[in-house]
Amino acid sequence: MELKLYIYSGLGNIIALVDLLREDLNLSSKEIVKISKIEGVEFDQLISILPPESPDVDLAVEIYNKDGSIAKNCINGARCLTKFVQDEGLIANRELLVSTLGGLWHLKGHHNGEYSVKFTNPENLEIKDNLPPENSNHKHVITFNDQEIELGVIDLGNPHAVIFKELNKGIPLEEIGQALQDSDWFPEGINLGVGKIISNNEMDLSVFERGAGITLACGSGACAAAVIALQDNVVEAPVKVNFKKGSIFIDYNTEGKQITARGKAEFIKEINVTIQ
Repeated sequence: MELKLYIYSGLGNIIALVDLLREDLNLSSKEIVKISKIEGVEFDQLISILPPESPDVDLAVEIYNKDGSIAKNCINGARCLTKFVQDEGLIANRELLVSTLGGLWHLKGHHNGEYSVKFTNPENLEIKDNLPPENSNHKHVITFNDQEIELGVIDLGNPHAVIFKELNKGIPLEEIGQALQDSDWFPEGINLGVGKIISNNEMDLSVFERGAGITLACGSGACAAAVIALQDNVVEAPVKVNFKKGSIFIDYNTEGKQITARGKAEFIKEINVTIQ
């Protein structure tokens, strides 16, 4: 099978886009894994762009992590998709409505090279976990390597846990992130963020993503950290979330439960691959 990949970056989060509007192909999780192992191909998530399933939307997408697991949301990928549609001239509108397994993306391109995605917080979703009972809104305390760690837990289409208190130096993010994937606490895995509040509208964030490991940026992780911090009244919207290669601005409409993430997206290259 011959396939063209469009590689984009959302602040260092590498997104591979596959245009199945103009190619008559089907991709499965097994094929995603095969693609990820091709020499010279690197991505954190792969997004298949599909025809809309109803006349009310412009496009549909399927989102995969590089290990072939399915993701329901990918905020950096959503912004990269917006840039791709504009770069390729697929749809003339500056605003798009895209259906995902996690709900609808409202996408928009801005004149300053930024792209935004707005979606509704699906509060009816529950993370399947075996954590101790909550002691406050979205909060749990676990013990890891003899240290008590407070987790803020939220589902934004993808499940997220966020830590704001500084970890012991002997517990790197990768170690605890992988341990949570293999634990009884989260049978379906979890995206883990470690955040540091800088001011009342800014934070730094690092994320270990299930199915991908540590990535340079995670859009839904930024949304999760911002929403949890807003609910704890330690920041005010909009929140600037800093990663190593740039920032995402997160706004949250508490009445409508709508989250908006705005930031840069960058085209890297096209790759032609053959799947055996």
